[in-house]
Amino acid sequence: MNLEATQTETDFLVPFGETLLCLGQAFLTPKESERANALRDDLVPDLEALRQATGVPAAGALDALASALRSTADAEGGLLRVYSRLFLAPPFPAPLNAGIQLDGALMGQSTVEMERFYQRHGLTRDREFRDLPDHLALQLQFVAFLHAKAAETEDREECAAIAGDARYFVRQLMLSWFPGWLEQLDEAVTHLPTAEAWRQLGRVTRDVLEADVVYLEALAPEVHAETAARPSLEEALDARMAPERSLEAPAACRVCGKEFAMGRDMVFMLQQLQARGLETEHLEACPDCRAGEMGLSETTVELPAAVSKHV
Repeated sequence: MNLEATQTETDFLVPFGETLLCLGQAFLTPKESERANALRDDLVPDLEALRQATGVPAAGALDALASALRSTADAEGGLLRVYSRLFLAPPFPAPLNAGIQLDGALMGQSTVEMERFYQRHGLTRDREFRDLPDHLALQLQFVAFLHAKAAETEDREECAAIAGDARYFVRQLMLSWFPGWLEQLDEAVTHLPTAEAWRQLGRVTRDVLEADVVYLEALAPEVHAETAARPSLEEALDARMAPERSLEAPAACRVCGKEFAMGRDMVFMLQQLQARGLETEHLEACPDCRAGEMGLSETTVELPAAVSKHV
């Protein structure tokens, strides 16, 4: 590692971080008129100003994005209607949750790893953020935070370590699912032409992330020792569940009293709810009683074709 890094080598951190923060805000639900207006009117000028420092995205890409955003905003229902059809209303054609794209399920191993990164850097989700920790908007804002954190430190080794975490997060937990997600957006546009705004936004985001990885690689060319020594996902999952409850110890159903094995996934979910101060009684029942109490029956989730190809 070159400890004589010049200031020029870290100059990119702030503008790239601000670019990622803009993109993260753009992927939040445009429920309020202020957010929708900012998406339509302010996003592209902001990205254009930052492009002078980062070199991405290309001017043509920003022109295409601006045109698509105006067209979608002027369509019936505007940006919120299209956002909802793409990302919120089941069966959503292009999920924004990385866990669905990487694991084919919510709160899977990839999401556990993301949360470990957040905790590693002293972050917890804002109570106002209602989505899961693998949402693209949160991922982008987290990487923007790492850029700011790396830029603020005067310790070269610490800067390189933070940059190494950012590079790993972007490469492994973001760019790895972007190709399949962009295919889903391509397919969505054939049925919903106004989805072009988010297809262009997805492409711009990919271009920024790919360029960012190149810069991060130059700043931290080697995997930091602490990153390389991280435990496996299985070990991390075990650590987060212990010692509160043993996987082998049976639990007693609070409804019928019958003993049953909760299983790894159920224990993990229970502990996540407890950590957030939420009710867990509905989980402390055997499968038969739980289904009856909650009015549920077994079902299967049909993922979009483009997701299935990459799971």
